[in-house]
Formats: sequence, C-alpha cells, structure tokens
Amino acid sequence: MDKLSVQKLLSQNFFHDSRLVAKLVKDAAITSSDTVLEIGPGLGIITEELIKTAGKVIAVELDQNYFEMLQSRFSQYHNLELHHSNFLTFNLPCQSYKVFSNIPFRFTGDIIRKLLQAANPPETANLIVQKEAANKYLTPNLISVLFYPWFEFSFSRKFRREDFRPIPKVDIVLLQIKKRAIPLINSSNRKTYEDFVTYVFNQKKPHVIRLPKIPTQTSFHEWLDFFSKFLQEKNLLKLRRISGSATKLFLEQQRLQKIHRTRTNKNWKNYS
Repeated sequence: MDKLSVQKLLSQNFFHDSRLVAKLVKDAAITSSDTVLEIGPGLGIITEELIKTAGKVIAVELDQNYFEMLQSRFSQYHNLELHHSNFLTFNLPCQSYKVFSNIPFRFTGDIIRKLLQAANPPETANLIVQKEAANKYLTPNLISVLFYPWFEFSFSRKFRREDFRPIPKVDIVLLQIKKRAIPLINSSNRKTYEDFVTYVFNQKKPHVIRLPKIPTQTSFHEWLDFFSKFLQEKNLLKLRRISGSATKLFLEQQRLQKIHRTRTNKNWKNYS
C-alpha cells in the first residue's frame, strides 16, 4: 500500500505552517521537564517543535515510509524516542507524561479511550481532531459522562481548513483534555459508577433510578448527584442489576468494530 493510500485510510491531514505549530506547542505549556507522547507524527512538523521544547519526546509512527523519513530527519536529536508501532497496542509511558498529537481521525475514539482508560493516563492531552468528534466529549452522552469525573474537556481553537494538507472537508479543532487533580468520584467507586452510567443510558426504563429527563439532557453535575444518591441507598438488588454493564458494552463494541473493519477494509488489522 503506497503512502497516499495509507494517509487516506488513516484520515490524516497534516499542518504545513511551522509557525502555527510553534504557537500551538507554546500555548500547550510544554516545558523541558516534560515527557511528551506524539501519536502519528507523519511528516514530523509537530515533532520538530516538540523536541525543541520538551525534555523527552516519544513518537509512535505506524507507516514504514514516514518512520524511515523521521529516523533520518531527526537522527541527531537525543531527546526523541521514535517507535515504528501501532499506537493501539503500544505500551504507554510509566512516568508522568503529556500528549500533543494530530491524530488519525478515523481512530479518534479508540485513541482517546486508550489514553483515558489507561492505568497511567496523561496529565494533559492536546489533540487535533474533527469538530464533530470533539463535541462528543463536551456534551452529555455515554462516553463523556463516563470520563467526566476524572477529566476536563474543552476546545479553544478552530482551525482553518487551509491550515492542513490535504485540505480537509470537515472542521478541525484542538481538543484539550486535562486530568483532574482531585477526581469528582472516589476511585474505589469508579467501576460502580461506570456500570451505573452504562446501565442507565442503555435502558428505556432504568429501574435503579428515576431520571426526570432523558440521559443526554441530564447535566454532568446531575449525573454525579444521581450516582451519589444511588450509593447512599446501598441497595444490593440494584447493585446486582447494574453489575458488569460497562464490561458487557465494551466487549460488544469491540465485536462490532471488528466486524465493521473487516467488512470495510481487509487490511484493517495493520492500521487499527
């Protein structure tokens, strides 16, 4: 598969103005004491700015041609750790780290879930993504409500389509994710919270709590209040009813994604 075919499959649109990239990296408050993970560096325009600023850069590139080009281009930099790997199977850093990446749009959801569900998630993540994908984390839905107690989501910049090559047909924004210093829910209750939210979202008439409005119209703070009341009940029957809901949904999503990718592209295993 040639470079253009890979780029199309991964849905990557690259920056071409180094001045814009330099400003973005500066605004991300990356310093010489930071380890920064970059996903899909491609041509290396972001990589070049990161290695000037960060103490250490870990770049994970799937495409063999891009990887070899990056190896040659940045061979003199000792603070760059370059990996030819599939990010979705890549071992995340054990130490504190940040993420700054223009990620492959096709795998936005998979990439964000991997980062935020990790045992050691990033302190911050600045991700260039489609506006439609970013909106999913800013309004109440199953995914955003699940992550809300542990992470803050925002986007502060909408890019011009002309900032990228090839020029995309969609709007692109900078999605900013910040790990909360103090979670809004005790970590010991995380699994119960995930089961509670997943169960309520997927039942037309959830029997464990009475919502005054539909789940997507229930604010983030209201979700926290409802969960707090649910815990206070200490109702073993209701706890058993929701148990395992999140795991079941995750396994079902994995199965459907595998079926979809197999049908749409016989080479999906090489890129997912």
